[in-house]
Amino acid sequence: MTTKYENVALLIHPMYSIVTDIYRNVQNLGTITFKELEPEYMKRLKLYKESIIQFKNTNTLFVIVEPTKDLINFKLEDFYGYMIDDLYSFARKELGTSFKIIKDNNYVNELKKLTPHLRKNVGVFPFGEHREVCVKSYNEFTINYLREHKLKPVNQGIQTKFSFDIEHKLERARLRRVV
Repeated sequence: MTTKYENVALLIHPMYSIVTDIYRNVQNLGTITFKELEPEYMKRLKLYKESIIQFKNTNTLFVIVEPTKDLINFKLEDFYGYMIDDLYSFARKELGTSFKIIKDNNYVNELKKLTPHLRKNVGVFPFGEHREVCVKSYNEFTINYLREHKLKPVNQGIQTKFSFDIEHKLERARLRRVV
């Protein structure tokens, strides 16, 4: 990686909620199967692939931040890998060396390795799942980290076109059940 990237696209925890919802009963609705969530999976996969196409040829380092804690706790690493493999293959084909995968439990160390490959004024484009929680917190952390390391990040804000508002969706579902 010798390029000095003008931008960093941060795709935070893609497919995370789908994988964990299949295995845990967040809403006390019983076991959720992949068949039930397949349309949502396909929708997200399509949207994440669109994001890759949008950032291709834009001097952008495209980083996917993989979730780890719950995947390890629920022993879902293999299932997650199976669900995300299509996206990773597509990203590698389209982006080549401008594509990196970072596990969230190693984010700081990996960000440290990537920082020298970023231009001083670097745009930061965060998006993904749980936009009001994970995406927001990774964006804030990344901006602060880059500033501390003498870069001048330009916060482009959460890319809502490629993000999912899962928090509010869950709240609306709870409210519908109460009524």
